[in-house]
Amino acid sequence: MQFDKEKIKKYAITSGVIIVLSVFCLLAKLFFDFVGNPARADKIYTQALTDFNEQNYSNAYYQFSKVSYLSDLKPYAIYHRAECAKALNDYKSEQKQYYLLFNIYPKNELAVKSKYLYASDIADSNPRLAQKYFEEIILKAPESDYATGSKYKIANILNVKYSNSTLSSEHDRTEIENYLREYLTASPSGRWALKSVELWLSLNPTPADEDKNLIAQTYMLYNLPERALVLLEDSNLNITWAKYAKAALLNGEAGKAKSLIETGLRQKNSTVSEADKIAIITRYLQTIKEKDKAVDNFVTAAQGKNDLFLKNLQCKYTKNPKLQEACYANILKTYDISAFSEPVLQNLFMQSVNSGQYSNAKKLGLKYLENYANEQNAPQIVYWLGKIYRNNSRKVEANEYFRRVIMNYPDSYYAFRSYLMLNDIKNSIITTSIEPKNVIFPYYGKANATIIKLAEMGDLNLLAQIYEDDKFIQSWVLYEKGEKSRAMCMARDAMVQLTEKPDKSDLRWRLVYPAFLYEDMKQYAYMAGNNPVLMLSLTREESYFNPNAHSYVGAVGLMQLMPATAKEINRIRSLGLESLEQLKDAGTNMKLGNFYYHHLLTNLGENNILSVGAYNGGIGSISRWKGGLEYRDIDEFVEKIPYPETQNYIKKVFRTYWNYARLYL
Repeated sequence: MQFDKEKIKKYAITSGVIIVLSVFCLLAKLFFDFVGNPARADKIYTQALTDFNEQNYSNAYYQFSKVSYLSDLKPYAIYHRAECAKALNDYKSEQKQYYLLFNIYPKNELAVKSKYLYASDIADSNPRLAQKYFEEIILKAPESDYATGSKYKIANILNVKYSNSTLSSEHDRTEIENYLREYLTASPSGRWALKSVELWLSLNPTPADEDKNLIAQTYMLYNLPERALVLLEDSNLNITWAKYAKAALLNGEAGKAKSLIETGLRQKNSTVSEADKIAIITRYLQTIKEKDKAVDNFVTAAQGKNDLFLKNLQCKYTKNPKLQEACYANILKTYDISAFSEPVLQNLFMQSVNSGQYSNAKKLGLKYLENYANEQNAPQIVYWLGKIYRNNSRKVEANEYFRRVIMNYPDSYYAFRSYLMLNDIKNSIITTSIEPKNVIFPYYGKANATIIKLAEMGDLNLLAQIYEDDKFIQSWVLYEKGEKSRAMCMARDAMVQLTEKPDKSDLRWRLVYPAFLYEDMKQYAYMAGNNPVLMLSLTREESYFNPNAHSYVGAVGLMQLMPATAKEINRIRSLGLESLEQLKDAGTNMKLGNFYYHHLLTNLGENNILSVGAYNGGIGSISRWKGGLEYRDIDEFVEKIPYPETQNYIKKVFRTYWNYARLYL
């Protein structure tokens, strides 16, 4: 039998190709399954994260290493390995992971932080390289906290370098001082602020007066006003009087503070900023009772200077209403409107509104909006311009202003009032129910897929580190950890900082106004005969849903009930209160709070605005103001309430009510 050599050759080649391809496919499959399979990488990361959260750092360190370099999670796995190594006191491995991260993934969100931590770790052993990295951080991420910290770190490196050198000079000291000055300017109460001050004064015990102001500010922020007083004692008051007076006030020396303010106002060449002057005078006046006399003394000290701020204070604290009205009228007559500061202009506008001087009010309001359209009081100004037109039967112009409030200041109390005006709603109630939605990651659908994945995996602490400057993510992390009151306050403050408010569908709003207690509140509100959405709003403003809240006057729990009030409403309605300790129970507190509110509502003609005010200021005060104040409608009544806390409380509760309605209807 003869064999066809050509056929055998072709068969061998074909078989070889098949074998090679099979091996290649097998290796590719193995590579995909064990190295590049995204699902496998996610699973490994999740298990490693579980070990990490359970403080099983050795196993987590190993598991994170198994996450593929082809996975989008790899840089975060590297960072977690550094954290594990640190927890295990393996500092060399920690440094290695930081180095890997910022070299392999220089554009990752954690790269700058990793470089900062690495440079900090090697600052003693390799100061030259550390300084190089710190300078790179300052150059590439100048607005970051790490750039600020790098300035302090470089100052320390230079201090060690120059203190060990015979070439130390005035130039060297100045270079260090410049870094310390930049650090304290950016972070006067920062982690290294006090150490920066100590280093600075060790190099130069008598810094310039401008620098003394900066150093004194840090002392005061660290609650060390006595050190600030010593530092400023021999300074030039033309430069330092405001900081000096503040230090005296913080140190309990109100008399000295008053004397320093008067001395400062007498200075002809003072370089103290208007903002610092206003701040210290305002702070001083908050500590005394006879404000009118103090302001008169300050005006005298100013020696005839045309100080509009002081003139406005004189009007504000004049006790005779008629003299006050004349005082404001004189300011309007004497000064050009463009010279008025924001608070002065707002104050004068409302004075004109309350006294019925609508022509003056319109002029002031338009000037205010020309200069301060983004300020806190702008919604009030726009709303009242609408009211002025409405009172003059110019409904079209009025409605334009009301719509402007809702469009430009959508979450404000005055947006709520504008909505009522546009829809001719008389009773201040726009809804009795809402459909709550869960709080979820605030950038869900907007962040990149990897960040969403980290959120879904519950890698909370890592996300908090990636977004250290994003208060909404910090708020969400707190919320997920169960610290809901803190979370709400943080989100609230973050939202205030936004000049342009996001659309109501934006998930950040749910952090500011979460409705997680609504179903429980609805049960007790209906039991008492109240509006559950309004009661949820009132509770948010009372305690930010903290069942353990306890005020300085003794109010307790979610709805901040005074023990005597709780006892009285329990006596009237037999609600089962056996011990004041029960007020810390959420259900008991909501039940008693709702029945107390309904008691107020019944006695105040079913008027919710009056009842909300009475919940804060007492039914006696509301009844007295209702009978004693001159007002045309409920808007004027609220604006004329003489107790600022109650006036602001009404606005806050109904602002929250409005936001729950617009977010969850």
